[in-house]
Amino acid sequence: MNKERKQARELLELEIKLARLKVTAAQIRQEKTRQQRKKQRVDFVQLAEIAAAAASEGWAQKAAFSAARGKSRWALIAAWLAWHFMRRKG
Repeated sequence: MNKERKQARELLELEIKLARLKVTAAQIRQEKTRQQRKKQRVDFVQLAEIAAAAASEGWAQKAAFSAARGKSRWALIAAWLAWHFMRRKG
């Protein structure tokens, strides 16, 4: 009887430890998700600031009336925004 009780107790202790580990893992996943969302918001805000700065500098209007046509004009604008964003981020 004593041996069975000891085994049952060890099993319960292991189950408790497993439950605690599962809770900790869930908390880590939630924190990771929260950090990713926060980073995305920060990146979006930075991109919006860059776009606002670009608009205030008047380069967007110049690019719109430049010799580039259609899709290539927007590709140039997007490339400039990406370059400017990476430069500010790094």
